[in-house]
Amino acid sequence: MKADIGLSTAAYGLGAGIFFITYCLFEVPSNMLMYRLGARFWIARIMLTWGVISVLMMFVQNETWFYVLRLLLGAAEAGLLPGIVLYLSHWFPAGYRARVSAGFLVALPIAMVFGSPFSTWIIEVGHGAFGLQGWQVMFFVEGLPAVLIGFYVLAKLPSKPQDARWLSNEEREALTQVLAAEDRESPASAIGGLIAALREPRIYILAVIGFCSSFGIYAFSFFLPQLVGDMQASFGIQLSPMQIALLTAIPFAAAVISMLIISRHADRSGRPIGFAAVLLAISGTALICSVFPSSPAIKITLLSVVVAAALPVTPLLYHLPKYFAGGATFAAGAALVSTLANLSGLAAPALTGVLREASGDFNSSLWVMGGLLFAGALLLILLGRLLRSAKLYRQPASTTAADTAQGPKTTQLSV
Repeated sequence: MKADIGLSTAAYGLGAGIFFITYCLFEVPSNMLMYRLGARFWIARIMLTWGVISVLMMFVQNETWFYVLRLLLGAAEAGLLPGIVLYLSHWFPAGYRARVSAGFLVALPIAMVFGSPFSTWIIEVGHGAFGLQGWQVMFFVEGLPAVLIGFYVLAKLPSKPQDARWLSNEEREALTQVLAAEDRESPASAIGGLIAALREPRIYILAVIGFCSSFGIYAFSFFLPQLVGDMQASFGIQLSPMQIALLTAIPFAAAVISMLIISRHADRSGRPIGFAAVLLAISGTALICSVFPSSPAIKITLLSVVVAAALPVTPLLYHLPKYFAGGATFAAGAALVSTLANLSGLAAPALTGVLREASGDFNSSLWVMGGLLFAGALLLILLGRLLRSAKLYRQPASTTAADTAQGPKTTQLSV
């Protein structure tokens, strides 16, 4: 695609990043609309518009239209992640949310594991079909399923437990009581919730932490194939496009396993902040070490540790506002955290592309990513101290319907 429409690495990085301008602008309004209109309709809207615009990417002919469609794609996807976080909070008690969110977010590394080789295969076999380039066929094939899934969501997804036909009346009532006991007092209106969230300083600390932890993930998502390809010159090896795609999949395959295991242990321990801080420190250490590898195998191993440690932090972060905000305030707070954190999606690809062209390699970018990961870990320690000084309580993970009937039991949040 870069060759066909004349994109430089810096222009590609800018196009990848400007997606997040509209994504961030529409993130909070999107989550507020979902809170008002319901998950079924709004998630379906996101999938349908995202799929259509993705298909339209096949018609890009120059740099300008690449930028325009990336901006439209950002507006279409805005609100998906915080919307899912809000949606899951309507179904699962606090002691289950990290692992449940990880069950959703694990789709990201799974998509990277299978998506990169699959996309490469589509580009290779689709080249010349109907007079199209391989990358044009890829955009069509990979955008269409989102449209189909959007229609399925509109028809089948229940917005709240009250709409779930597979639950008995007793189960609905028990789950509703547990969730109601956990919820905090907050403004009922969307505007009131947004104002309350904007006044909450801990939201902004979480947002900066999210920025630090997401920066490297976004850079890897867009540039990992080129980073792996650079190993050919560094180590004197030859790799085919499919071999590069398969090597690119390894770090995200490691992240699939780590997300599922770590989120479960974080829920059981009741120490989500401590888990997140340690993970960011491990990820930062591995990233700095990857600048000085002695072999391709060591480099891929270190990059795998980076991704496997950083990705599980996301489901831990986005549910933390629930401990000091509920209802519309939580909806706005989760969206604000996502909005400000995802500014890294604008900065990471653009800065990585510029540094790559200026220095001739990715080492300077790796140093920047490592520093931000360590900064995120330090901020998590600060946040933990702030929450320890506040009287924050939550339902134990083992809460049952019988316990709820006797009155809500609370335990202090461990950090």
